Amino acid sequence: MGSIMTAPISYMRRTREYYLALGYPHPYEWACFDDVPFTQPVKPAAQMKIALLTTAAPFQPDKGAQGPGAPYNAEAKFYTPYRMPIAPPPDLRIS
Repeated sequence: MGSIMTAPISYMRRTREYYLALGYPHPYEWACFDDVPFTQPVKPAAQMKIALLTTAAPFQPDKGAQGPGAPYNAEAKFYTPYRMPIAPPPDLRIS
């Protein structure tokens, strides 16, 4: 298995700076857990409803650059929860 990444990547630094620029007294901090509790499911995944939570936004081609290496893009952000089917796989990106 690969090693755990402990060094922040550029969007994390930008997010911390963004929170400070908004006037929050401390930079944003991500939760970090060395151990994650796990419970064996009681039925197969095909028989369950599974939710995945993300801060990625659905790609919006009319909203400019989005994804790795793109500059900050407030136009492509979303402000309400959304849900999407998994088939076909949704195109989610960080804006």
